[in-house]
Amino acid sequence: MSINELLERARSWDKAAIAKLITLAEEGIEIPLNIQRKSHVIGITGPPGSGKSTLIYTMARKIPQDRRIAILTIDPSSPFTGGSFMGNRIRMQELTSRPNIYIRSMATRGIRGGLNYATIAAVNILEYAGADYIFIETVGAGQSDTDVKYVADTILVLVPPLSGDEIQALKSGLMEIGDIYVVSKSDNQASESTYRDLLAMVDMMREVKGDSWKPAVIKVSGLYGYGVDELLRLIDDRFRELSNNSKLGESLISRRLLEMRLYAYDLLEKRLDENKDLEGDVINGSLSRRRLRGNCLVWRSRGLIMWPLRLKTSTVLLRSSGD
Repeated sequence: MSINELLERARSWDKAAIAKLITLAEEGIEIPLNIQRKSHVIGITGPPGSGKSTLIYTMARKIPQDRRIAILTIDPSSPFTGGSFMGNRIRMQELTSRPNIYIRSMATRGIRGGLNYATIAAVNILEYAGADYIFIETVGAGQSDTDVKYVADTILVLVPPLSGDEIQALKSGLMEIGDIYVVSKSDNQASESTYRDLLAMVDMMREVKGDSWKPAVIKVSGLYGYGVDELLRLIDDRFRELSNNSKLGESLISRRLLEMRLYAYDLLEKRLDENKDLEGDVINGSLSRRRLRGNCLVWRSRGLIMWPLRLKTSTVLLRSSGD
């Protein structure tokens, strides 16, 4: 089946066609898409064990079944296969039988920011297919897990019941990207203290970031459903605000730029893996950082002496290691 046929089927929410398109994107094949912003892309991040999968599961069950829902769970890469290591779909098995819900586990491929180019390509495919909600569950690896802010329209930061000192430790990076801060597992008695600490943190951060930064703080229990209806209302209100203020195009621009950079990183890694001479220079210590910098990625339009590397439809170029 051709890519155009797969795209036509994907528009009808054919989950098999969507899965095939995402697999092609993972293999490095560029999918020609004309994206019109209509999906609400929601990034859900937070430390491991904060209840991200449970919350997504509960929200997906509460969203009306006439809405198309996509869930991308980002897992650590297997050091042996490069594939998804945890396989979060096991936790959401019940949802896979619902015709309006598509779930896919994807690997980070070792990217430090928490996403890889194939994840962003998957978001593009799902938006083209007409998803109303696209949930991206990040690895939850801490402050490095922040690339999602360049892809999502709304960021939910989940914070389980913690002490004030632990919240301070989380604050830098991860705790500064949120649009909605969710005190998860709020059935725990310690959640009230965490809620107050988060309110204080938001007030303090607003003094630095300005009054235009107005994140919400809410208590939720994904396990028992407490606060989930209110959270969904906050999510929908934010999407309406972004739409009314013509802000959705900004997310698409940052998404495309990040996809390009991550794809280039992936191609560079493949070239370095293939270049055994370069690997040997690293092992024997003869390759300095300055010389390695000379092997950086450049675009063809720069007109420099380059080494062409072709992968499917894209070209990455490297300086000759002899320069």
